[in-house]
Amino acid sequence: MNATQRVLFDHILAHSLLDYYEKTDYAARRADWETLDSALRSQLTAEQAALLERVDEAVLWRQTAELEAMFLAAMDQFSALLGYFPRMAAK
Repeated sequence: MNATQRVLFDHILAHSLLDYYEKTDYAARRADWETLDSALRSQLTAEQAALLERVDEAVLWRQTAELEAMFLAAMDQFSALLGYFPRMAAK
């Protein structure tokens, strides 16, 4: 990801992404996850809880990489569309 793409990606994460959650089933999926996560954590030993924290961190990094990949794919598609509609690019 180049510097310009990074700035745009970070801006979307900080300011725009939350607006799109309501257009998906994010809230329901988040609620399901919270219920399961709470049930699991209540049964863990301290050692298991520490391991789960490491798993959670790995999942977060994987999800971030997935968001970056989706962003780059969308940027590529947008760039391709501009190539098909050069008059739009000039405006």
